[in-house]
Amino acid sequence: MPRISLGFAFAALVLFASSLLLAPGSAHAQTDDERAHTHFTAGRSYFEEGNYEQALDEFNHAYELSHRDVLLVNIANCQERLGQWREAAATLERYLGVIAADAEDRGPMQRRVEALRQRADQHDAEEAARIAAAAHAADTATNTDTSTTPTTGQPASDGLLIPAIIAFGVGGAAAIAWGVLGGLALADQGTIQSGCGVTRSCTPAQVSEMNSFAVGADVSMSIALVAIAAGAVLLIVDPPHGATSSDAHARLMPWGDRNGGGLVLGGSF
Repeated sequence: MPRISLGFAFAALVLFASSLLLAPGSAHAQTDDERAHTHFTAGRSYFEEGNYEQALDEFNHAYELSHRDVLLVNIANCQERLGQWREAAATLERYLGVIAADAEDRGPMQRRVEALRQRADQHDAEEAARIAAAAHAADTATNTDTSTTPTTGQPASDGLLIPAIIAFGVGGAAAIAWGVLGGLALADQGTIQSGCGVTRSCTPAQVSEMNSFAVGADVSMSIALVAIAAGAVLLIVDPPHGATSSDAHARLMPWGDRNGGGLVLGGSF
């Protein structure tokens, strides 16, 4: 009788020890499964809310804990919503690699993989075309700016064309005035030289009028010469863009000695 009691006690001890050794593993597996289910539930909620990034993170955690192959489909769904088409195709290929060859969803999954790859290829082609178009537009803008900008780096301009035109206009008006006043002065001079008409006598007013016309003609001629010369100098000093070579330069330089001084136009080519 004591032997039976000892044997029974030993057997009970072995079973108890075995239960202690197996219990932690079972509890650990159950804990991982429960945690995986928690992540899956959270991921499903995020997915329904449209928060696909957070849903993807939760589904990944659930798959790492449980390694349930069906979670790969959830992961691929999130990747597709995020525009990660190549990643989604790769995830579904992993799922196709573990399911049965005669599984009902194999055909639809394979077609979905092909559609995801085509979508990714189309997106890459559109992105490459957009980048090429942007680069072409930038090159065109650069070439346009270069072609419309002088080699000196200064913006294109008409130089001193407008002041030169004004100077030429003043000179022309002064030349006309010189012609008119000179003609009147010559007419009065002819009258005075012929004896001032029938009376053969010239009044001081007639002489003063002739002198006024002569002085006006001289002044007009001087103005015309100065204005025309100024217009020519302005065009030479700063010609309009494209009128001269970019290597040509002209400038007024002062000069002087014991006998006098002035300005002289100098240039280099």
